[in-house]
Amino acid sequence: MKYTVITGASSGIGYESALAFASRGKNLILVARRQEELDGLKLKINEMHPELDVVIRRTDLSVTENVYKLYESLQTFQIETWINNAGFGNFASIAEQNLNKIETMLHVNIEALTILSSLFVRDYSMTEGTQLINVSSGGGYTIVANAVTYCATKFYVSAFTEGLSHELKEQGAKLQAKVVTTQL
Repeated sequence: MKYTVITGASSGIGYESALAFASRGKNLILVARRQEELDGLKLKINEMHPELDVVIRRTDLSVTENVYKLYESLQTFQIETWINNAGFGNFASIAEQNLNKIETMLHVNIEALTILSSLFVRDYSMTEGTQLINVSSGGGYTIVANAVTYCATKFYVSAFTEGLSHELKEQGAKLQAKVVTTQL
């Protein structure tokens, strides 16, 4: 049985992606911090598509140890698609940024995405039909006032994923790496 993993699945793009992949008959592993929202999403998907298996992993990806534990906990699943959607922004001028929020944003938007991408590529690069989708933003291609640090994290996501895609093609890998850009 194949699965699609979606981080940041409790709201927004992750939530809508879960519904879209479920409508295509994909079994899901939904990852987010908020258990109640994950439970509600699982219930909704199970009502619409009772034939699907929906697995929940409540995890805070801002903690590096949790990132590795999440991936390790999924070793028994055959993963077809991995979507790194978890992320958030902090909108303030550089001088006024809350540094604790910035640190957390860097952990989620860059570190967790890079670790999970690297682990998935290591294990699935030669598996036919697999894909890695990293969610960026319009802010990953332009700098916006009062969102400089956020935009910088999304520039990283875009550059990392585009570079990975080229690397995989050069190696003859079967896994495809894709970056999806959303509006800022």
